[in-house]
Amino acid sequence: MEEKKCKVCSKKSSGKYVYCSECYTNIKTNYSIFNTIQKEWKLEAKQEDAKYFYFVNEVEAILSGEKSMVIGRKGEGKTALAQYIYSQSNCNVFTEKMTFKNFPFNIIYSLIDKNFTRPNQYISIWKYLIYTTICKQMIKNQNIDKEITNQLTKIFPITDKNNNLSRLIETYTIKDFGFQIMSSGVNISREKVKTEISWIEAIDIFEDTIRNYIDDAKYYIVFDELDEDYKEFRDEQERTNYFDMLTGLFKAIQDVRYLFEDQNKNIFPIVFLRTDIYNQITYSDKNKWSDSIINIIWTPDKLKELIRHRLNILCGTKSLSFDECWRQIFGSGKLGYGLRKYKSMSSFEYILRSTQNRPRDFIKYFQECAKQALNSNALLVTPKLVREADNEFSEYMKREIIDEMYAVLPEYEDIFSILSLIRKQTFKPSEFVEKYEQMVDDRLIIDRGAEKVLKLLFDFSVIGNVPAIKNQAIFKYEKESAKFNFKENIIVHRGLYKALQIF
Repeated sequence: MEEKKCKVCSKKSSGKYVYCSECYTNIKTNYSIFNTIQKEWKLEAKQEDAKYFYFVNEVEAILSGEKSMVIGRKGEGKTALAQYIYSQSNCNVFTEKMTFKNFPFNIIYSLIDKNFTRPNQYISIWKYLIYTTICKQMIKNQNIDKEITNQLTKIFPITDKNNNLSRLIETYTIKDFGFQIMSSGVNISREKVKTEISWIEAIDIFEDTIRNYIDDAKYYIVFDELDEDYKEFRDEQERTNYFDMLTGLFKAIQDVRYLFEDQNKNIFPIVFLRTDIYNQITYSDKNKWSDSIINIIWTPDKLKELIRHRLNILCGTKSLSFDECWRQIFGSGKLGYGLRKYKSMSSFEYILRSTQNRPRDFIKYFQECAKQALNSNALLVTPKLVREADNEFSEYMKREIIDEMYAVLPEYEDIFSILSLIRKQTFKPSEFVEKYEQMVDDRLIIDRGAEKVLKLLFDFSVIGNVPAIKNQAIFKYEKESAKFNFKENIIVHRGLYKALQIF
């Protein structure tokens, strides 16, 4: 009779169960864990319990004022980090979150400061919004001179709860807003030489007010969801306006921080932006921003720490290592791969290769694994269940990539159909070019150039390169500096195999 081994620790087992007694004691609670994953683990950070939050160095760098720009791909945790910063409000910390959701681009494009050339024309409106937001925060601060807060309240009524950029712009750039400032008495140090001022002139008044009356509390302004309305631009002018606007925001943040840093004032505007959008900003002095930037990068080791943190919470402990946590959920079984499945890898490695090293990807895969385990009344997520979870995960991966690339490649369905027609994991660039040009000739798609499309697919890690010398794929998500090589074979990301009918 073949000796039974525990599916968790691989040690000798006995009895009708295929677990040793110690491991069985640990995993008998897995039903509850799987249910919790289904209910509590969320793809949307704003909907998830703060106990799952996992950023340490990044938080410290932002809260200390060391960093002011957070750049990362979709699904890497930017919103989770922004939400955490926003939640830090207390009697000596004031936070506000500004969102680009439903952003009135047409309004802000009309509010350029004609005293400056592009892209500096948008710096003034961003400074205006930053300063008005700080002034609203000062009203809440009981340590600020009462006379000043009373004057500010005349301009910014306490009942005004708007933190949406759309409403703020519409509210605080109206024609008669200058009258409100003048009548409030905030500009107490200035001579009232005229009865009306513009919103541009108001910037200096607010700046002086903040400089003279703000205390030593910390003020954080979080600009998040900048990519919400990012889309394919109708013309080059629209594109130019959009990126000039972003450049103006980045420059305004730098200007404000430098100004008040010199005066030992704790004013920290922070911007969160997707990597692919940030890379398209072409400002000549962009390199100077690098010291202020946090690039969110998830390595396999860092992902293991994130998973260990989450699973320890589920297991009601803090002391389990990653391997101990993983074995409790997935056991020690391996997944075969290759033509005849002669080779094998751990379930973690298999899942890792299906993702783009993003926390959101792992959360989704865990959700699907938990669902498969519950449906099968299984105490462990076996290799078989991991493979079954792969089907739904692949569709998720496809949808995530589509959300990212739609703005630059709206005919994504036709492009993905080419990959499905080729139906190979690895192929030559010429095979794609041939089918692409045929679709152009048949007037099924607009001709963007096959090479340009391949570069875009590479930039979003739909495909990678396979160097001839090294039998190892190169993907953009693993190496940000990587460039598509037309002389090397192409490999489709394995997380898309099922969704694209590639086997």
